[in-house]
Amino acid sequence: MSKALRKQCLVAYLLILGLLWAFESLGQQITLRNGAVSETVLVHPNDTLRYQINNYSSATDFVVTFSRWERVALQTADGVWLRSGMGLPLYQRDIPYYQPAFRLHIPPSAIVPLKLIFQSELQFMAPNATAIEIKPLDVFYQTDQQRLLIQGLFLGVIIVMALYNLLIYWAVKDVSFLWFVISLIGIGAYFSFYYGFGIEYLWPAAPRWDMYCFAMIVPATNLSRLYFTQTYLQTAQLLPTWNRWVKRLLWVEFGVFTTGIFSYAFQWDSLHWLVDWVGTFGVITLAIMLAAGVSAYQRGFRPARFFVLANALFVLGGILFIFREMNLLPESFLTRYAVQFGVIAQVVLFSLGLANRLNRTQIELAEQKVEKEKIEQQKAQQAELNRLKDKLLSVISHDLRSPLVSFEAFFNLLTNHFDQLDKKEILKLTQSARSNLEQQKQLLNNLLEWAKSQWEGSSFRPEVLYISKVMARTISLLQTTAEVKKIVIESELEESIAVFADREMIEFVCRNVLHNAIKFSQPSSTIRVHLTLTKENAAVLTVTDEGIGMTEEMLTSLLRHESGVSTKGTANEKGTGLGLVICREFITRNNGQLSIESVLNQGTTVTVKFPASLD
Repeated sequence: MSKALRKQCLVAYLLILGLLWAFESLGQQITLRNGAVSETVLVHPNDTLRYQINNYSSATDFVVTFSRWERVALQTADGVWLRSGMGLPLYQRDIPYYQPAFRLHIPPSAIVPLKLIFQSELQFMAPNATAIEIKPLDVFYQTDQQRLLIQGLFLGVIIVMALYNLLIYWAVKDVSFLWFVISLIGIGAYFSFYYGFGIEYLWPAAPRWDMYCFAMIVPATNLSRLYFTQTYLQTAQLLPTWNRWVKRLLWVEFGVFTTGIFSYAFQWDSLHWLVDWVGTFGVITLAIMLAAGVSAYQRGFRPARFFVLANALFVLGGILFIFREMNLLPESFLTRYAVQFGVIAQVVLFSLGLANRLNRTQIELAEQKVEKEKIEQQKAQQAELNRLKDKLLSVISHDLRSPLVSFEAFFNLLTNHFDQLDKKEILKLTQSARSNLEQQKQLLNNLLEWAKSQWEGSSFRPEVLYISKVMARTISLLQTTAEVKKIVIESELEESIAVFADREMIEFVCRNVLHNAIKFSQPSSTIRVHLTLTKENAAVLTVTDEGIGMTEEMLTSLLRHESGVSTKGTANEKGTGLGLVICREFITRNNGQLSIESVLNQGTTVTVKFPASLD
């Protein structure tokens, strides 16, 4: 323990001694009150006492209440015996009130002799001095309504804040929130017992449980407070010395809790020392909580500031309340209600602290989520690049090498056997070589474009261009290829439509889409090219062929952006599937959209849509 902390503990100890010395001279005053009448009454178990109540009030109906007794019998002037006491079920009491109470009718200016018998099997329920108080009936009910209202509001605050922090726990799964919620429930349960809500509303037929339940509620609440201290202040990592003390106190509180259970189960007369145990270790628990919070704050743990602020008033009020219950301090507004003000301050400040922690946690989780998504995206991109790399290696090793072998065989044949070939054979070989050369050219273009698109820092130079002119040049360029298969290309292009895009990328897209249409079209068929402007100011280019079409599975693979999907053309033209991959990327970079509709053996329509430029 640090020197500063020892000094703080010493100051707190001296403060408590000062409070005890200040209240010591007051002693224990037990009074009988009726208007201005007051006297001290000492009552012992099984005593039979006689009192005279002087009625100075205009009221005729009164309520007489007593402090803690297990059974009280009262004989009226008419010889009728009334029963009450904390050891009786609520329905057997003369007034269904959590304390012993009787309703009496006293005529004006009358002196009514009363006979009282106090009995208790439990030592704790037989106090050395008993407070007897008489109130007019209307005053009693008014006071009781105030009790119900004030304590009901207090319990309402506890319930609302417990639910609020439970929602936070469900959101972040931070166990410290759960322990705080349990401690709030424990506080609510204790004050429900203390102010009679338990016997009046929860267990009216279980008076013995009502007398013993505090011995289980308070230690259980202290256990949750200690676990909350451990998890919130992270004592295992930050405060190893305090963490050892907390662990020891956890075992002690568990022992008190277990003793309370056995005392209730086996009906041990142990309440008189259970009160001392519960009170003593309750004070120690509160003191350790506050001291650990101060120590954590001194070590620079910022969340501890809420912990210390929230606990300061609660710990002071709790110690005063416990000392009053242990008869070390007299009854007063401060000793009775300071703990409840401390509880409200604690739940509000703790909720602010936990909400602050929730915000930080949510920010951290959001950052982690963004980072995770970024990593996943990078992994997906890397996996795609790896697939494309494998495809590229396959193309280089096979699709580029095979045509070269064919060219070598063709030139060897021309060189070594030219005089043995007729014109038809030479023409056939030349056309075959030309077809291979065209496929090789298209393949090299695709490979170069793919490599350029993957090159980090590749240029992207958008400009205003007329897509009709780009498409017209593309049709002119591929016209010869179409004529080989006797394909007719019909075009309907609106010349005024402009887009803001990269010229080289748009030229590649137009060239690739039209080349694929030629490749998969049946000989002597028609390809229709249309360029229109929609009402939404979008330039729409469609290329429709009458070719072999695609199955739904092939189309789904294409639309799922699966690379490497390729099919031979109607003249056995080879492909790699790289062209469509590059087209998708170029269209996306230019804020465009690609869609494909296809019917097997009927044809395919490829639609490319770009935002039209207003310039």
